[in-house]
Amino acid sequence: SALPFGSAIPSSFIHQVLSLDVRLLLGLPAPWQPVVDQIKKLKAKSKEDGFDMVLTGVSLGGAMAAMIGSAEGLQTLAVAPVGSAMTQYRVTQGMAEEVPLESTVVEITPWGDPIPLLIDQQEGTVQKIACTTFNPWTCHSPGQIICEIGRKCGDPRGRSLERHCSKQVGKDWKQV
Repeated sequence: SALPFGSAIPSSFIHQVLSLDVRLLLGLPAPWQPVVDQIKKLKAKSKEDGFDMVLTGVSLGGAMAAMIGSAEGLQTLAVAPVGSAMTQYRVTQGMAEEVPLESTVVEITPWGDPIPLLIDQQEGTVQKIACTTFNPWTCHSPGQIICEIGRKCGDPRGRSLERHCSKQVGKDWKQV
């Protein structure tokens, strides 16, 4: 912890202090409000059509999807998201009393990906996957992540990732 008192100060207090939002004092809307409004419309449409909506996002979009999805009660898949612990309160103010990230969000984070570690800490259910490169910045690449998921899980529709992953990871991408 960067604070001199370590864990003596409750993390919920630290989160609230770091989440103070001047825009609320000025009566300005959140910059992500149009996205939240669109998600609410899509959620209603999905329900009307008899479908369950799953929200997804990658990197910064993954963190936003995790926070908004949990506040809206949507199952969410966040791929290599930046950490959301310190910003969660700020983004979800006025949306929900308590954000159940661990109940609604699964985060897929490659081992060695520096982005989720640089900005805050991960919340929710985190599934680590391998990163088969020596370059840590490549671990954050959606192409690299798709190859690893394809290698481990396959594709029930039988689509091939061979051409893409041979270029992205190497000819032996399935054996790594």
